[in-house]
Amino acid sequence: MNPFRITYLSSLTLFIFTFTACSSNNGDNENQSGSDNTNKNVASSVMASEVTRLEFPHVSSASNDTIVVHYAPEPGSDKKDVNYSLAWDKVKKANLFTCYEMYARNRQINTPRYKPVNREDQYPQDPDLLPKYRRASDPYYNSDYDHGHLCPSEDRRYSFTANYQTFFLSNMSAQLHAFNAGIWEVMENQLRDWISANSPVTDTLYVCKGGTISDGDYTLGKNNLVIPKHFFSAVLMKNKEGYKAIGFWFEDANNTTTSQDLRPYIVNIETLQKDTGLDFFCNLPDKTEKEVEDLDVSKVKRAWGFN
Repeated sequence: MNPFRITYLSSLTLFIFTFTACSSNNGDNENQSGSDNTNKNVASSVMASEVTRLEFPHVSSASNDTIVVHYAPEPGSDKKDVNYSLAWDKVKKANLFTCYEMYARNRQINTPRYKPVNREDQYPQDPDLLPKYRRASDPYYNSDYDHGHLCPSEDRRYSFTANYQTFFLSNMSAQLHAFNAGIWEVMENQLRDWISANSPVTDTLYVCKGGTISDGDYTLGKNNLVIPKHFFSAVLMKNKEGYKAIGFWFEDANNTTTSQDLRPYIVNIETLQKDTGLDFFCNLPDKTEKEVEDLDVSKVKRAWGFN
């Protein structure tokens, strides 16, 4: 399985990373240190501190692709926090994954869904991607595919800025409408059921989602649009009881089912790592990571209420 090669990019600084295929080492808190976490991300002069957040997969130095971190003001505050982060393939000009957190404060509904005014674009270019790494125009139009949000608009209605950023083209992946508005939306709604504005302040979901664009795992459509063959969602819950994790693997991106049943798509994280080549939740301590990732899928389903 090929590793994902990544370069970190913000509007001010350039860092270089590589995504490596997964091992089953697992840990606990962000910014963990010590020998109990052998595969954690470590901030350094060439690696930004955001990669130590629990939603990030494993990254290491040396790369050709780009990570962008978007910030938005917290509700009721001028303080900026991470809205979501994404990995971008500079050659294919396509999203590798988007990762983000969900908790009570950022699940507040304070603003409507973004709608352009005057001549603004519905799906703007990402201002933190250099023009040479992005498409000159929107490849989704007349492509027969939806702009499939990875960090959903509905999950970021706590501020205008946060919601607007979810419409950046860099946060999109090509999805058939029946899939985007079908079983994928069912999965997104399920995550929102697990974390709402009324959830305990100690509860957090850490989410990493995307479509597969490694060689052989995508096709090219109209306008040279990169179309993933598979989609995934890795979810980690932290609450008063500790940690638990669940994976969703949508093997057929042409899935047009009208079923609301997510059970056929549930996998444990260890299986999802083998399917995607990503090492999810690597910033947990190794013992905790192994416990949540290796749990038998039947027990995963029970732990998350899928009986």
